[in-house]
Amino acid sequence: TGGTSCLICMRGKYQADREQTKCKECAIGKASVGEEREIECEECQIGRYQSEAAATTCLKCIPGQFQAQRGQTNCTKCAVGRASTDTTRECDVCIEGQYQLEIAATACLKCIPGQFQHQHSSSKCNHCNVNTFQKNPGSKSCQPCPKNTYTNNQTGATDCFLCPAGKSGAS
Repeated sequence: TGGTSCLICMRGKYQADREQTKCKECAIGKASVGEEREIECEECQIGRYQSEAAATTCLKCIPGQFQAQRGQTNCTKCAVGRASTDTTRECDVCIEGQYQLEIAATACLKCIPGQFQHQHSSSKCNHCNVNTFQKNPGSKSCQPCPKNTYTNNQTGATDCFLCPAGKSGAS
């Protein structure tokens, strides 16, 4: 009452109606960078979020998380067996020969030599069985030991041994 001019709404607030005594705060999932806002605040864009009211900016999801919708209040963490550096779409599935044990991961890991993974979205690799081996990282399967070789009853072998003289191998 008795004012000579109207006050402007500060960043993070707006007022769309005339003759009001206060500004409205931007809702969660929205933000306002500018002052003197006469319309509702902008929704956070894909890949961004805002969990607090009266925000002046939307926050960007970090790698290992994503947000594929506008106006959201948080980001979604990548699940076990998935990873992502792109914060605007769902996380990538770890393919055969790869795994990821952690949530919110930014990359899938290759199975080490002596291990394999033949499924997608895996959280671990499997050891090669006895009398099978794998030399290469990121493998989908293990290879049987060649004729007259063996793995000495070990799992997770990266190579096979020659059978001693007078003995034959598993194949």
